Amino acid sequence: MSATLAVRHNLQDYAGWRKVYEELESDGPAAASDPDQHPPDLPETTMVNPARIPASDPGSIEPQRLPGSQDLRDVAVQLRLMLNSGTSFAIATVVGARGTALRRPGTVVVISRSGQTIGFNPAGPLDGAVRELAAEALTTGQDRLERLEIDHEAASYIGLFGAVSLDVHATRVRAGDPVFSSALRYLGNGAATVLAIGTCGVSGHAVISADRVAGGLSWPELPAQVIDDARSMLGSRRAVCRTYRLGGETGSARVQVWMQSHPAR
Repeated sequence: MSATLAVRHNLQDYAGWRKVYEELESDGPAAASDPDQHPPDLPETTMVNPARIPASDPGSIEPQRLPGSQDLRDVAVQLRLMLNSGTSFAIATVVGARGTALRRPGTVVVISRSGQTIGFNPAGPLDGAVRELAAEALTTGQDRLERLEIDHEAASYIGLFGAVSLDVHATRVRAGDPVFSSALRYLGNGAATVLAIGTCGVSGHAVISADRVAGGLSWPELPAQVIDDARSMLGSRRAVCRTYRLGGETGSARVQVWMQSHPAR
């Protein structure tokens, strides 16, 4: 089933979704008054067709944390336990959002081989399609980067105005993966870090701090430019998608890395 068809198919399961959305919206002013939060302006979403990756995307966001939203740091301990118990799983990460989507960049859902699900509780009309992407990555072992969207007509059917879309990256993690386990351990220790995920042309998870890099992407070693870009975000609450040329400025191949910064806690 295509992503668009999956979204349309799942709309019928959300008769009560508008009520949930309105309840979350009612909490908006309190969240916006938090001095550590920026207004939830959304950037241009990432291109999901590898042949159409923009040369650069310096835009950044500081998303509000909505009820029920969990990012990878929130579930790091649970995922390490799953890895150590011999369980493989797939992670679907929201890496871009537009419109009145409930899910903001950084939100994850995890589906394991044993049927366990970790992450958000279904509330939005795109949630079922996000889970389906995770399930597909778990089955095939292939990374996916997809745009899930609801057009104007379908959005108005459930009481929204304008189109809604999410860009979602899904990947499988094999049981006992020592590289990913190292990234999770460092991500969950409470230090100020930046999570880097290879979303197109490169894969893997790396966690970068002021003096250390844990985990890794599918390069022999993490390029200095990626590390420098990540460290420039330390201490903030930002998410950004960047494009890099393989082989430097003269290289023709481009890859995308999505980064999310986590302040110390």
